[in-house]
Amino acid sequence: LTGHIHNWSYSVSGKTITVSCENTDGKCKEPDGGSVSLTVPADREYNGQQAEATYTGSLKTTDPVRISYATAEGQPLNDAPVDAGSYTACLHAGGKQVEDTFTISPRTVTVTAAACGKTYGDADPELTYAADGLLNDDSLTGELKRVAGENVGTYAIEQNTLSADKNYTISFTGAELTIHAKPITEADVQLNGSLTYTGSEQTQAVT
Repeated sequence: LTGHIHNWSYSVSGKTITVSCENTDGKCKEPDGGSVSLTVPADREYNGQQAEATYTGSLKTTDPVRISYATAEGQPLNDAPVDAGSYTACLHAGGKQVEDTFTISPRTVTVTAAACGKTYGDADPELTYAADGLLNDDSLTGELKRVAGENVGTYAIEQNTLSADKNYTISFTGAELTIHAKPITEADVQLNGSLTYTGSEQTQAVT
């Protein structure tokens, strides 16, 4: 409008920033300066991708519209988050801001220990596992362990220090290590002393 200068005013309602002209010269025929509304991503499980907020709408002003991110603790982020955690997205325009929160939850990785065995007297085999649910080049750290003992029998294999970073929780299924009896192929047997015939059953220690 000729001779009219917009005096844009920004206001906030819910997740929306609205602009209107508040010039009182009576010449403004288009006081609606538009609005923008923030939409945060739905809460979801970690998937290795950025969780980006968006906005809808537009403004007639030249002020930039932007979105920023921070952790739940208030630590600013340079970009949309990827890792598991709770976050705040803020929509900025004309010195006003609206915000909303969203959460990226840890992804479950299923770890299954492999059953194994050895012969009595031998060294333990390496304890191994299968992991299902890791993304990209993510990996687990630490190792399994088994219940102590060297006699013939079965010993539970436990999670021990096996762990993942904050993007995962581990669902662990254990297994057993079995110690088998060692076969005797040759043996020198000696009787402790001699026996005198008595006509009855007798016992004798063997070494």
